[in-house]
Amino acid sequence: MRSKVYFMRHGETYWNVMGKMQGQVNIPLAAKGCQQAGQAARLLEGISFDLCLSSPLSRAYETAEIALAGRDVPIVKEPLLIEQAYGVAEGDSHEGFSSQGSAVFGYETQPELYVAPIGGESFDQLYERIRRFFDEVLVPAVQAHAHVLVVAHGAVLCALANMAAGGRPIASFWKSKLPNGGIGSFELESGVVAPESLRLRIS
Repeated sequence: MRSKVYFMRHGETYWNVMGKMQGQVNIPLAAKGCQQAGQAARLLEGISFDLCLSSPLSRAYETAEIALAGRDVPIVKEPLLIEQAYGVAEGDSHEGFSSQGSAVFGYETQPELYVAPIGGESFDQLYERIRRFFDEVLVPAVQAHAHVLVVAHGAVLCALANMAAGGRPIASFWKSKLPNGGIGSFELESGVVAPESLRLRIS
């Protein structure tokens, strides 16, 4: 059986607006983020979801609740979907985080050069975690459910989408980045991503 997985990035938060690295800090949605989740609800209203897997962080879980409001769809908090950890750099500005003089130079501009700060996750570690999510959580879920919605974060969903695309070098990590409230999809058949099924920016 072929199943379809939709994946959605959480709505905007105040730290998104301020350009801060959120990582695993639990920042709630801003007003615009709630609006983005409402817009996503309208885009997804014709899809009969059986299950939603959400990051446990409130900005993702709130997005899932708004996007699925009024529907009898279970929303399960999945720890493996929590955002990439930035360790001691959480709360820093994006500009400072990726600057030439930073120990973590290149996070967004040259991710292949990125060195995680103390307590943070490298891209390889993030991929390992999302591979576990795919194999241990997502594949069993789609074997039982035809339509699954995954709500998570920018880096997490880049890793998932890049895997669905057949694997991309870390230098191209951000090629799959969704905007806040953005939605993508891919299809799974017998636990394998169907060729050419990845779609980004559903509208």
